[in-house]
Amino acid sequence: MERNSQLKTTPQSVPESVMERVQLTPNLTVMTEGQEGQYRIYRSLLFNEMWLSQTSLLERSTPLMTQALLDGTYMAAYNEVHKGQLAPPVPKTTFTQNVWNLLNFYHPMLSTPKAQKIAAARFEEMGRDDLASHAYQELEEETGHHTLALEDLTALGLPAFDLVTKIKPPSVQVAALNLRYAQKNPIGLFGYNYALERIASLIGQEFIDVVKAANPPNVYATRTIEVHSSVGSDARHVQEMTEFVCELPAADREAILHAVFETATIVLSLPGRVKTDEEIHEILAEHGFNLEMMRQPAAAIN
Repeated sequence: MERNSQLKTTPQSVPESVMERVQLTPNLTVMTEGQEGQYRIYRSLLFNEMWLSQTSLLERSTPLMTQALLDGTYMAAYNEVHKGQLAPPVPKTTFTQNVWNLLNFYHPMLSTPKAQKIAAARFEEMGRDDLASHAYQELEEETGHHTLALEDLTALGLPAFDLVTKIKPPSVQVAALNLRYAQKNPIGLFGYNYALERIASLIGQEFIDVVKAANPPNVYATRTIEVHSSVGSDARHVQEMTEFVCELPAADREAILHAVFETATIVLSLPGRVKTDEEIHEILAEHGFNLEMMRQPAAAIN
C-alpha cells in the first residue's frame, strides 16, 4: 500500500482512478485510487475545488479500499499533528518514563469495557444487532486489560493502585473521549478503537527491548506494552476492524473514518503525553509520591 502522497495542489475534477473519498475537514480529503489499496491525501489551498467537499463512498466497499481509507485517515491526522516529521524509529526511554507510560495506558484501558457495554446497549436499542455483536466481541477481548498496567507497576515495586487512583495523566482525556463516543455517537467508538490500535501497532519488539533495558534487571514489567503493540493482539485487531468496517453501509463507514481522524488527532497532540523525568517527578511529588523512596524490591522473574 502507498502510505503517503500529500499534495499541495489538487486537480480540478475527480480523477478517474479515484474510487472512494472522505472529506475530513473543509480542506482535507483522503481518497483511494484504483482497487489496489492505495490512497492519497489531498489538501485544498483555495477552497474552490468543489468536488473535494463531497464525500463519496461506495455502498459496498472492498477490504483493500477500506484499509486504504482507514490508513490514509490515520496518516492525515498524523501529518496534521507532526507536520510531516517522522518519529524516531526506536524512541529512547527511562525507568521514570516507563512508569508514566503505564499510568497513561491504564485509564483508557479501564474505560474501554464500560464504553463497549454502553455502545452495545445503544446498538440494540437501534435495532443494529450487527454492531451490538461486534461491540460485545470487543468488550470480551478488552476486559481486564487495565490489570496489565497494575501488574507491571507492582512488578516494578510500586504501589500500583495508589498511583493510578491519585495520578491523572493526560490519557484521562482519551478515556473521556471513549465514553463520549459510547454515549453520544456509538458508531464512532469503532473509529476510536481503530485509531488507538493503529497507534499501538507501530510499537515493535525493538522498543519493547528498550523498555526492558530501562527497567530493573530480571523484572517482567512489559505485559501492557507487549499486548498493545505489533507483537501483541493490536496488530491483529487492526486487520479484524478493517474487515468488519468493510462490510458496513457507507454512512457507518464515514462516521467511523471521522472518529479515526478525531481520535488520532487528539491522542497524537495530547499535551504532556511525553514528559521528561524531572517533569514526571514533579507531578508525582505534587501528589505525595517519591518514585525512588516508595519503590519496594522489584519482583524478579521466576
